[in-house]
Amino acid sequence: MTITSSTNTIDEIRSTVDQTLEELRPMAEAYENLKKFRDHAFGQMTNNGSRPKVKVKTHKARINRKRNTPTPKLSMSDKVLATVINHKDGVSISEVAGEVRTATSYVYRIARKLESDGQIQRREKLLLPV
Repeated sequence: MTITSSTNTIDEIRSTVDQTLEELRPMAEAYENLKKFRDHAFGQMTNNGSRPKVKVKTHKARINRKRNTPTPKLSMSDKVLATVINHKDGVSISEVAGEVRTATSYVYRIARKLESDGQIQRREKLLLPV
């Protein structure tokens, strides 16, 4: 085999690899988009395909790029109250816990406080905005 024929073979292989990569690009992009949708809509999945029961996040201060000032974070009470307000027909404590991604017992404690403050009301097992 001569140097020219091995160069041609390498060029052919490179061309085939480049062509295959271009053919796979839309599928890879579709895969990443679908994975992002799944993680956003249903939460992160563990290696065995199940969701973790409680996800602990450490938050860094968010910076407003225009003024370099931290944007205010909502407290868990504010998040629970906002979730209840968004569900005008009522929402269960477990549904709220799922949306704000925290333990049901913690949401129950916050709901009791919000109810005593007159910000929400409980009817049967549903939380309703006042």
